[in-house]
Order: sequence, then C-alpha cells, then structure tokens
Amino acid sequence: MSDVEFQTKVEQSLATFSRISTDDQSGVEEFISTFRYCQLDTANIVGYQDLLSLVKKRETELNISGNRMFYLSVVPEVFDVIALNIKESGLWATQGLNRLIIEKPFDYNVTSAREFNGRLIEYFDKNDIYCIDHYL
Repeated sequence: MSDVEFQTKVEQSLATFSRISTDDQSGVEEFISTFRYCQLDTANIVGYQDLLSLVKKRETELNISGNRMFYLSVVPEVFDVIALNIKESGLWATQGLNRLIIEKPFDYNVTSAREFNGRLIEYFDKNDIYCIDHYL
C-alpha cells in the first residue's frame, strides 16, 4: 500500500466515523498529509530499522521531538519479538517520552501473563508500559 492509498483510507474513515465535523477540507488535507504507511515483517529487525529511518525523517520534516508511542494490538505470540525489535532497532528513543501500549489479551492465563510482564520490564521501564482492555 502506498502512502496515498493509506491517506485515502484514513480520510474515508474520518468521514465515516469522526464525531467532529470534517467540513474543513484544508484542515483534513493537512492532517491526512502527515500519515505514512510502512509495512514490516514483525520478526525481521531490518523492517524496524527502515521504520526508524522513516520516523526520524518525519520528525525532522515536521520539526517534532522524539516522543514515541507504540500501540500493540496483536496476538500474544508476537508481543515479545515486536517489543524486543522496537528496543533493539533504536525505535525506542533515548530522548523524549516513550510509551508502549498493549491491548488485551496480554497472554493466555495469569501465569503466562506474569511471565510476559517480567520479560517486558527487562526491556522497558514499567512506568512506560500501559496494558489496556479495549472493552472498557
């Protein structure tokens, strides 16, 4: 998918689901123009490094700081590899605020969820990790 295709999907979603008016077409276009699409293989760190290059480029172009948020709404089997690759690739910035948001399910049972949490805090500060329930 190209950036333009992705931006078109975002614009369509805004028109369909936004609770606020999207009548300001120039504002919508300015907002949509900031979106980029980057597909990667979650198990291959090269994709994360490519994403890091894109993020740094956009931070420079938009003159924004290195505050980064990673929202994982994926199956538990890939949480570990994604979290590790975020950290190892350099996406987890050394400056600015970083947040890792993980949407349920956190694992398969209480024991495996605790083990998963233990692994996460090996990579990240526990104050930077947010586990959420999308049903709330």
